[in-house]
This record gives sequence, C-alpha cells and structure tokens, in this order.
Amino acid sequence: MKLDQLTLKQYGKLSTADVQSLVIDDKWGGRTLAGVRAELDGLTQKLVKRLNVLGERYEKTVGDIDVEVEALSAKVASHLAAMGVTK
Repeated sequence: MKLDQLTLKQYGKLSTADVQSLVIDDKWGGRTLAGVRAELDGLTQKLVKRLNVLGERYEKTVGDIDVEVEALSAKVASHLAAMGVTK
C-alpha cells in the first residue's frame, strides 16, 4: 500500500515528455523496433530467395536457346540421316 502511494506520488511528478519516454522508448520502442527488424529481415530473405529462383529460371536468353535448338536439331538430323530416315 505504501509502495502504491509512493508510486502514484512519483507519477504525478512526471511530465508528458517523461511519460512518453518511459512508455514509447523504454517499454514499447525496443520491442516494436525488434519486431519490425525481424519482419524486414524475413521479407528481405524471401525476396533474395525469389530473385535467385527467377535469375536461375531466366538465366538463358532466347538467343542462347535458339542456338542450342539449332545445334540439337542438326544433331538429330544427322542421326536420322545415319539411320536412313529422310524428310
């Protein structure tokens, strides 16, 4: 009871800036900042992972694929010709 009275008496001496500092900076500020940082880190990791997947998926250009298709088509045509198949 005495502690409650002393606490209430002390609260009365606090300015608005003191209360804001205690509540925002000391109580909620650290937790909120840590939560935001954790969320941001998680989103950044997801974004990097997705960008890596897209980078691997679209690594070859259409020109590269065309060259590869032409080379493979020529190879298939030569194998078919060796087997006696003609167009």
